[in-house]
Amino acid sequence: MNLEKMLDLAIETKTINHDAIDEIISILKNELEATIAKQNGVKNTYGAIKKYIKHIHKYHEGTREMLEYLSKSKVNGKYYISDSFGAVEFNSLDPKDLPVSEDDRTAVIMLDLINTIEQRNKTEVTLPSEKEILLSYKLQLAEQKNANDYSIYIKIGDNYYNPFLLSNLLTMMGENITAFAWDEKPNRELYLTDELGNRGLIMPLIPSNINIREEE
Repeated sequence: MNLEKMLDLAIETKTINHDAIDEIISILKNELEATIAKQNGVKNTYGAIKKYIKHIHKYHEGTREMLEYLSKSKVNGKYYISDSFGAVEFNSLDPKDLPVSEDDRTAVIMLDLINTIEQRNKTEVTLPSEKEILLSYKLQLAEQKNANDYSIYIKIGDNYYNPFLLSNLLTMMGENITAFAWDEKPNRELYLTDELGNRGLIMPLIPSNINIREEE
């Protein structure tokens, strides 16, 4: 039985012995954090893109087939991919056996959007590590299964984002990712860059649509 399943079961049985179960949950959370921290830090861009394409198919239930491909720009020759909630522009990518669309509409839209956000998002904000974001998602997912109106989110700067969707984006990018926000208006996209020259963005969650919990 894996740690995530054990954590789910522990949360489900909190009413039996609250103090004992809380202690077990704490132990499992620490073990899950340690397990994630031990995961291989070497990035596999191609594997991440293939996984992202599967995510797009599942997330949209196969209704957005156009997004299940890399899209090549006729302007700069770069490849783009988007699940409609976030996007990555690859500065230098050999697609190899990855699926590439003959339709460049996704590239046209994403190039314009990324350029626009790059021009206005000038305030650097602290970006949690990929492992921290993934851990946050997994722990919140376990809590959500046993609570009403439980929203999964991560706060970066003054805005809120979906940690699952953000994690999917970051795995496709290079190391030393930097995040920038637009400080003139709230609830705006997060702009991302890395050491390879890749650029990315993710759409925000609107606070009025999610249940914001008190910060501990």
